[in-house]
Amino acid sequence: MQFADAALGAAGHQVTDPVLREYVRRVAAKAMTVDAALAAGLAHLDAEQDRGGADT
Repeated sequence: MQFADAALGAAGHQVTDPVLREYVRRVAAKAMTVDAALAAGLAHLDAEQDRGGADT
């Protein structure tokens, strides 16, 4: 997680959504594939946008 946070920070980005951070943690722990995390993350963002909760 520290490496991912540092890489994103160097590019001027950060992930603050706790659900998305959990997906990143799972991928780093090899408990979830990148493809599964991307699909779940996009579904989460779509649901947040539909509820008006995401800043997209």
